[in-house]
Amino acid sequence: MKRPKLNFRFHNPNKDDEALINELLKVCIEANMKKADRAIREAALCDGATCRVIAVDKQAEIAERDNRTLFKMPKGEYEGKSYSIPSEYITREQRECILKLPQGFEIELCEKGDVCGKLTIDEFIKAVSGRTAKDYESLYVRPSEIAKEQGAKTRAKRKVSSSQNSK
Repeated sequence: MKRPKLNFRFHNPNKDDEALINELLKVCIEANMKKADRAIREAALCDGATCRVIAVDKQAEIAERDNRTLFKMPKGEYEGKSYSIPSEYITREQRECILKLPQGFEIELCEKGDVCGKLTIDEFIKAVSGRTAKDYESLYVRPSEIAKEQGAKTRAKRKVSSSQNSK
């Protein structure tokens, strides 16, 4: 669905344009306060050490285990592969995970549990930046979901076979 274009009109009852400018500035500052707050927190978490910060959509997260979080790669060149990041480098927001990776960190790509390559931080950022939840759809199905589907199919087969046997 296409979003309508927003048009704003401001009526300035004051003769002084500076008052209007100050009010508009307050509105803009409040609107961007969340972004500014996140940027300040990210800078504080790096503690002066050189680190790279990247936001990854929450849909990329698969599971957390043994102080590491498993993620899936988005559709594209690395589709079907996964990677894990130490949980200490991750901050979870409402719709995204913020990764703070130290300089020189390499991301190991895995496919079906086996390491199949490594990415530098720049290559990783290029592969995941700007990706949305749609880019992560139906790439990876959790084992528990596969088990549920198989269980439902087995129950349906049993139900069919039991109804045929009763005839």
